[in-house]
Amino acid sequence: RNVTMQVVPPQHGSRLWTYVSAKPRFGSDGALSTVLVTVIDITQQRPHADESRRSERMYKVYLDLLPIPAAVISREYRVEYINQRMTEQYGYRLDSIPSIVEWARNTFPDHAYREQVFQEWSTLRKNAKESGGAIGPLTARWRIPDGSYRWVAVTARWLEGRRVVLLDDQTVQQRAKESLRQSETLLNETGELARVGGWELDAESRALRWTRETARLFELPPDFQPTLERAHSFFHSEDGEVFAAALRKALRGGIRFDLELRVITANGRTRWMRVLGRPVTHDEKVVRVAGVFQDITESKLLDTALAESEERYRAIVEQATDGIITTDGEGVILSINRAASVQLGYGHNEVIGQSLLTLFLPELHERLSMLLRQRTDAARRSRTTIEPHEWELIGLHKDGHHVPVSMTLRTVVVAHGRIVLAMLRDLTEEKRHQSDMRQLEAQLYQVQRMEALGLLAGGIAHDFNNLLSTILGFSQLATSWSKGQEKLQLAVQQISVAGQRARELVAQILTFSRRGEEKQEFFNLTAIAKEAERLLRGAMPRNITMSLQCGTEELVVFGFPTQLHQVLLNLCTNAFQAMPNGGQLTLRMDSIDTKQSDSQDQAEVLLPPGRYHRLLISDTGVGMPPEVARRIFEPFFTTKGSRGTGL
Repeated sequence: RNVTMQVVPPQHGSRLWTYVSAKPRFGSDGALSTVLVTVIDITQQRPHADESRRSERMYKVYLDLLPIPAAVISREYRVEYINQRMTEQYGYRLDSIPSIVEWARNTFPDHAYREQVFQEWSTLRKNAKESGGAIGPLTARWRIPDGSYRWVAVTARWLEGRRVVLLDDQTVQQRAKESLRQSETLLNETGELARVGGWELDAESRALRWTRETARLFELPPDFQPTLERAHSFFHSEDGEVFAAALRKALRGGIRFDLELRVITANGRTRWMRVLGRPVTHDEKVVRVAGVFQDITESKLLDTALAESEERYRAIVEQATDGIITTDGEGVILSINRAASVQLGYGHNEVIGQSLLTLFLPELHERLSMLLRQRTDAARRSRTTIEPHEWELIGLHKDGHHVPVSMTLRTVVVAHGRIVLAMLRDLTEEKRHQSDMRQLEAQLYQVQRMEALGLLAGGIAHDFNNLLSTILGFSQLATSWSKGQEKLQLAVQQISVAGQRARELVAQILTFSRRGEEKQEFFNLTAIAKEAERLLRGAMPRNITMSLQCGTEELVVFGFPTQLHQVLLNLCTNAFQAMPNGGQLTLRMDSIDTKQSDSQDQAEVLLPPGRYHRLLISDTGVGMPPEVARRIFEPFFTTKGSRGTGL
């Protein structure tokens, strides 16, 4: 240990100040052997030490009175003292400050930044040594003990062999500078992106200033010094006087201006500029005019191209042979071309603002309104153009007569919303031609049926009737012989029913071949389906499951029961043959109301509103390819080879 103490030597008699140090010495076995005590007389140096301590106390008091953080650092870079402000503002405590090296690592954790700070401090020390002044200030970003960062300006000066360091917090100033720098950067970048440059004209001196972006718009160097005369020279010969007149009104009358003018850049290119000016007044006197130049060349070119495109579109639409009507998302007509006006007899101004529905039969309005709403909703969900859909409808001419049309709807998403494009094709001539063709086809078909069925009917009708008479006769005998045998009578009854159906079928063929007409009657659709089901189950393969789905309601219709029975048997037989490996056959009957149905099936859409009975037959077989489906009604066409007749 080292201590300072007063001693009284016996031979001296007066007090002496001594500096005593004691150092232990240990032997080879680790035990204490001796203690070396050194005593130094410091009586002569004591007054100077007392003065030094008083001086130290004085500058510590002075440092504590400072309004900024301060510290005292020895020549060995050891922190000897920090004032109260240092502790309050940054959280440093004298007993917790590590070595200067460790402090630098904590304060500047980034190695590259720390080296940069040291390099700058070394340069400042060199300059201070040459000038004899203070070191700094050096502004750097410190990490303080609580982990946050502050900007601190450091100034140091030698005082009695020690370095007194003063800290000035620059965080607020640095943040303001950074905010200003970011604002200037944002302003420059925004001006560059928007192609907008600022300018200002002093009303008294006529001195003109503009921003860097304005110089770039005129294809001039960034440091170009503009004058009012030079600025005038950049305007197109037809537009320069327009700008000059607007500027005079702004200076004299305080009138703002907003112009679109042409300028010739320093490179000789013509550009369109939007030139805005706003007078700035002081004491009711215009002192300057501030404004902007905005490059609108691309917008002008787009406007020109758009005008040309609209003109071409109008020409194409007006010359189109099909009617073209555009509506908004609610079906309100926005435009109609000449072809549509001719088709429906309305003038252009008569239908603008009217509903598209008014051009069609009233009984179709509800269904069409639903379709328009569905397509608009689909476009809103997908946010893209919806593929077109085509319907055949009946249009209503202005004079009241009906016009068959094919309407194709396309919903298009545009910038301001959605529009519906309706293409109308007049089907009057096509329908007339189709009607003529159907009549010719019916006549040809009748001839083919007469030729084919006449041969069949003439060859087999008599013999088949004889066979049926035998079958029906013996079925009657079997019925009378099987009294009391319920199951047998039920089987015989089915034989009798099938025989009667066969006799009706022969009669139908004979009527068909003679161009006769079968009598229509009211019958229960459910009963026909159940009877067909009973007959089919006996001939149905075991690997096929058949289900009949019908309610308790009687579905009474008006038509040909024998023909419908034949249709059911043929369809189900074909279904059996289409499922060689087994499957499911389903007969379903229900009722629909076309006013309330959400189905988008075209056939149901065009049915007059009302209640209908529906019979659906489906199977899980191989199905029919399109080329076969197109020929299913051709006489003698079959895919079964020698096993089928095509009838």
